[in-house]
Amino acid sequence: MDYSSKELIKHTKILIVFCVILNAILFCFGWFDSFNFTEDDQHTWFQRSGALITAFSVYCELMVKQAICVSGNLEHYKKDKNITRLAQVIAFIFLLLGTVIWGYGDLIYLYFKP
Repeated sequence: MDYSSKELIKHTKILIVFCVILNAILFCFGWFDSFNFTEDDQHTWFQRSGALITAFSVYCELMVKQAICVSGNLEHYKKDKNITRLAQVIAFIFLLLGTVIWGYGDLIYLYFKP
């Protein structure tokens, strides 16, 4: 399948928006008591939201890589390097943020929201 440069840019922009919105929603759900369906402490659910943020960030990163590969050649990537690089950077930032929340989310939550 050969995608045009415009289709690749459109797909990548949609992916960036999807990644940012979804990870922001997951962060808010974890922070504002929305995931707490059991009697667990809220800081545990905030920590678990970090795992979901990490998983969706990896998914977004893989989708960017797939969009580059599916385009058929690297000429599209060279033309649209800025937008694909931005998508990769945003996914990587959320990946790091999710990993930190996943590992230390309980401590972060207790520090900022005692």
